Amino acid sequence: MRRLVVLLLIPPSALTLLVAGAVAPFGWMLLLAVILGAVAVIGLAVAVFWAFPSPAPDPPGVLLSLILGLVLAPLVLAAKASHAYVLEVRGMTRPAVVTRVVEHHGKSTSYECVLRYGGGGQGPGSVSCEEDDRVGDEVRVVWDPEGAVKPEFERDVGDASSYADFAVAADLLVMCLTDGVAAVGFVKRRTDARSRAAATPGGA
Repeated sequence: MRRLVVLLLIPPSALTLLVAGAVAPFGWMLLLAVILGAVAVIGLAVAVFWAFPSPAPDPPGVLLSLILGLVLAPLVLAAKASHAYVLEVRGMTRPAVVTRVVEHHGKSTSYECVLRYGGGGQGPGSVSCEEDDRVGDEVRVVWDPEGAVKPEFERDVGDASSYADFAVAADLLVMCLTDGVAAVGFVKRRTDARSRAAATPGGA
């Protein structure tokens, strides 16, 4: 029963990562994306730790960071695919000039470019940008008229199909690795059980 539950838990949890990423770019669904992402990560963690005998192995910090990065990769790539798809399908493009670069400080430093459009053109008042963007730079802005996703400079809009392919590949990798780790856990569980049985008087 334990094996069945673990095997049934891994695929839906991994697929939920893709769903969470796909809805993340839509601001009004951000909370749903966070909930789905948390459920997916917890589901994968439970599957792995439940497969191992108690106590479960405690990975070092560096390895734990790599594991978390791998698990979140499908979510991030799916978010990029969804964002790029919206801009590809119904995005509008306008030339603009950077009039001011605002630096925001928090856990990390981010930058925001304030824009001016020529010829009476309309578009977003500002766009997230990079440290090397300067006042006076001529840029092309892509945005969704319905405001479902954030605007971007045309240079930063990726290919939606490529992002989607990478997201699916990363998700399959997460499923395969999680299944592999769970299988190792079950083998270890059986080995430990046999060792205990052999060590029990009369158990050999």
